Amino acid sequence: MASLVVAGCRASEGSPPEATVPTAPSTSLTTAPIDVSVIPPVIDEPYLNAVLAALDEVDGEASRTIVAAKSFTPEAADLLNAIYSDERFQVQAEVILSALAKDPALSSVRPNPGPRTTSVERIITASPTCVWMAVKRDHSASSVHPVEPRTEYVALRPLDESNDPQDHNPTAWMISAEGFNADGSEPGNQCDP
Repeated sequence: MASLVVAGCRASEGSPPEATVPTAPSTSLTTAPIDVSVIPPVIDEPYLNAVLAALDEVDGEASRTIVAAKSFTPEAADLLNAIYSDERFQVQAEVILSALAKDPALSSVRPNPGPRTTSVERIITASPTCVWMAVKRDHSASSVHPVEPRTEYVALRPLDESNDPQDHNPTAWMISAEGFNADGSEPGNQCDP
């Protein structure tokens, strides 16, 4: 609005300024940011997308640390331990160490990798103690030769704070399972007892 007033004043110095019509105040709908540090009574897709984005950022930071050092550093381990359950962290560590053994230069990873992008396709189970969902994962920001984003499955459990003593994980969740079946079928529900 101020730029329109300034432009109107400069339009012609000899003529009176054009009349302006006041407008009603903006009624744009703004939503409060989603607080991923708490588990809400209703767990919905926008909330889970915000949680997944925060977890992906921590994972991306760990990836950048690993690529810069060309090793699985204690800092990267702390970051990943903050977002994964103990069992899932062990799987991640084995995958990283295997990748480093096969390709110490990490030539298939971008030099400054961005985070993966995970978005909810379908919530299968959602409770304050476990979430099981189908997601779309895109690794194009980190991989030199990314594959098409595909459907994967992710389980979340409440964060075990002993895994995150340095407060890297801004969410109330950790990843307790993730992956997909090679034949495209849906894996068993990880929230089932």
